[in-house]
Amino acid sequence: MIKDNFKSAVLSSYFYTFLTLIASIFVTRYIFNFFDNSQYGIFILIVETIAVFEILDFGFSGGMLSFLSRETNNYTRINKIVSTLFYCQLALSLIAFLSAFLIYINPSFLFPDSEIEVLSLKNGILLASFSLFFTMINKSISQVIYSRRKITKDNLIKIFSLSTRLALIFGLLHIYKSIEFLIMVLLITQLVNFICSIYLVKNLEPNIKFDIKNFDLKVLREVWNVSSWFAIGGLS
Repeated sequence: MIKDNFKSAVLSSYFYTFLTLIASIFVTRYIFNFFDNSQYGIFILIVETIAVFEILDFGFSGGMLSFLSRETNNYTRINKIVSTLFYCQLALSLIAFLSAFLIYINPSFLFPDSEIEVLSLKNGILLASFSLFFTMINKSISQVIYSRRKITKDNLIKIFSLSTRLALIFGLLHIYKSIEFLIMVLLITQLVNFICSIYLVKNLEPNIKFDIKNFDLKVLREVWNVSSWFAIGGLS
C-alpha cells in the first residue's frame, strides 16, 4: 500500500540533513585527536577513490525510482521491475567490487608514496570495497522504499545508521586508532542500512518479491532508456 505522511516525511528529511551536517563537523574534529593531516588524508583518499566505482551504477537506481513511482497496485509489473533491476544492480555491484579489488592487489599503483604500511593500506582498501558493494546494492532497495512513499521510515533507517556510526567512532576510536577501523565503521553503517531496508520492504510491502524468475529483458531495455540519462547526468 502506498501511504505516507507528507509532514513527517519533510520533517524527518530535514532532521536527517541537519544531523548529518552537525555530525560531520564534530566527527571530523574528534578524528583529528587521533590522526594527523597525512593519515586523515589517506583515509579520505581511500574512501573517495573506491567510491568512484559507484559510476558503474549506470543510472539504474534513478531509472528504477522513475518507473516504480508510476506503479501503484500492479504487483506483476512492480515485481518485474524490482527483480530485474535488483539483480542487474547486484551484477553491477560485483563488477564494481572486483574493479576496486584490483587496487587492493596493487595499492602502490594509486598510493606510491604513502607513509601508511602496505598491510594497513590494503586492509583499508578491502574494507572500502565491501562497503562499496553494499552501498550499491542498497540503492535498489532504497528506491523501492521511496517509490512506495515510505520516505519517513527510510529517513529513520538513515538516522539509525548514522547514530550507529557515531556511537562506534566516539565509543571505540580511542581504543582502535587506525584507518582500518574508520573504514570498518563505514562498512558496518552500510550493513545496518542494508539489513534495515530489507526488513522494511519485507514487512511493509510483503507483495514485493526479489525473484530472479521475474527478470525481464524487455523491462531492462525500457528502464535503460531512462537510466542512460541519469548516467549522463552523474558523469557531468
